[in-house]
Amino acid sequence: MYSPEPMREQEPGAAPETRTPETGNSEARAPGTEELEGRLAELHRIGEELGTVPDGQLADTLERAVELVEEINASIESGISSAGREAGEVRTLLDGVDFGSFDAALGELEEPASGPDPR
Repeated sequence: MYSPEPMREQEPGAAPETRTPETGNSEARAPGTEELEGRLAELHRIGEELGTVPDGQLADTLERAVELVEEINASIESGISSAGREAGEVRTLLDGVDFGSFDAALGELEEPASGPDPR
């Protein structure tokens, strides 16, 4: 049966850690990002090694690849569902905000000044 190699510090091609320009601090990564990257790295490794897998282990190796694809898909679907819920929460919050005074102030700024040209 296929057994994955231990994960290295950072896989080649993995997204680098991002930093905010204001603080220079690392941004918090989404929950599950490291696990997803690990699964993708393992799947990539299986793909690269597939031609060298002995015939007796081929079925187990392919089964592990299918498991990884299913796990990756479930993770992506979960992220999409979570993003949809968060968007709904933001929409609900914005629906409850009265922007009337902001819109009025913006309208006043956009109106041309009456009287002599300030130039």
